[in-house]
Amino acid sequence: MHGRCRFALSGQHTLLKWIRIPSVDPARRESAIADEARQGIPCPLDQVVWSHSLISDDGLDLEVVLAAAQRDFAENFCASAEEAGFRPTHLVPSSLLLHRAFRHNYPEVEDNVLLLQVGARTTHLAFLEGEHGFVRPLRLGGGNLTQEVAGKLNLAWAEAEALKLQVFSREGQETVSSPERNAVQAAADRFGQRLQAEVVRCILHRRREPRAGQPVALYLTGGGSLLPGLVTALADTLKLPTEHFDPLRRVELSFAIDPQAAQNAAPFLADLVGLALLEEASPQLNLLPAPLLEKQALRRRRPMVLATAILAVAALLPVADHYRRLARETAQRTAALERQLRPVRTLAARNADNLARIAAGLEQITTLQRLAEAKFTWIDFMSDLQSRLAKVEDAWLERLRLVPAVAGAGGPDAPTATLDLAIAGCLLDRNNPLSKVSQDSYARVKSLQQSLAESRYVTAIKNERFDHTQPGLLRFDFTLVLNPQAGL
Repeated sequence: MHGRCRFALSGQHTLLKWIRIPSVDPARRESAIADEARQGIPCPLDQVVWSHSLISDDGLDLEVVLAAAQRDFAENFCASAEEAGFRPTHLVPSSLLLHRAFRHNYPEVEDNVLLLQVGARTTHLAFLEGEHGFVRPLRLGGGNLTQEVAGKLNLAWAEAEALKLQVFSREGQETVSSPERNAVQAAADRFGQRLQAEVVRCILHRRREPRAGQPVALYLTGGGSLLPGLVTALADTLKLPTEHFDPLRRVELSFAIDPQAAQNAAPFLADLVGLALLEEASPQLNLLPAPLLEKQALRRRRPMVLATAILAVAALLPVADHYRRLARETAQRTAALERQLRPVRTLAARNADNLARIAAGLEQITTLQRLAEAKFTWIDFMSDLQSRLAKVEDAWLERLRLVPAVAGAGGPDAPTATLDLAIAGCLLDRNNPLSKVSQDSYARVKSLQQSLAESRYVTAIKNERFDHTQPGLLRFDFTLVLNPQAGL
């Protein structure tokens, strides 16, 4: 099975808001509604797919329902549907379909009524007031009952759901043990009490609205509405006639469908009946992402576009033939010029090769000049190092070793490589030749470090190590970071 398809989005994935704005010119209406959407939808509009439907216009106020869903969710949902072979044409919040399904099946009911759809995660309370409607989503559903049973009996969610269905079945009173049955029944009682409290709260909140009507009846649908005793409890609490909503009351079933099976599934079919009625009503509200809406518009325009393309191609055939002839003549002239340019290109390639060789020779000359200059610079550096050692007195070097550093080690802005010079030496403590070196010897080594750090050939000193284990001698070992600008 595949083809065009309409989908209902569940309440936990959609946001609905009913707004009133001053009646404005039709040309400015979309802009005014967009301004209200920016204020009413609690996230940036570029992160959601949103749409609206006009409910009424009395000349003074516009009553509009806004709907929104996360853009990522809507796009992923449609992509999954297309992978399965379905082409989405409508994405409509399921709560908005209740009004349409009810009015189709109960055309004789003209009074204000309440329609309660108890789902697995979300419950929708729809206020049906003539042609107007208002839906209040409740974050409460049959899954809450299952979760409480799972926690009470320490069961997995699937096991708790199966136990719940078994307890409420005809055989449940005999096949389920008393503790489990009592736990499920207690959870069901608490769920019913919470649901009644939420419904009463929503009704009281709705009555504060200036144009709200007084409901005269309550209709239940959804899988959660099958909870035993729920109809009676709500009727007693709300003091309203309460019954199950039959979404198949005026729906003609196919001969291939078992009527009893359809009636058993009726509590779950309200959204599907509402979706089936969308084709007649052609709703304005549609949460289909913009790229898919554009594809739909393109499919509707495809025959006209195809006819236009055929006419355009037919009109361009003489022009195309003329330019084809010009292109052929141009290609012939280009081939003649190419034959004339071939010797010139050979000379140009030879010149480019010679220029590359000259550039390589100049680079070698520059390298040799730099090495020659560096030789004298190293002599000056060694002289500078010797003079600084002489100032300290009784200090000498035993080892010097160049340590090449990684190019650009100073960071991304370091253009060249640096050299490190690891030096090791000793300092004689004449005043304490037979004991450990004194603090004065450490001070002399520190002065040597300070003196070397001031040299124009050195930028830093690191990896300092000292050894005073030999009496009268202080061995030192550290690394000089050489200045790359000094020419070493």
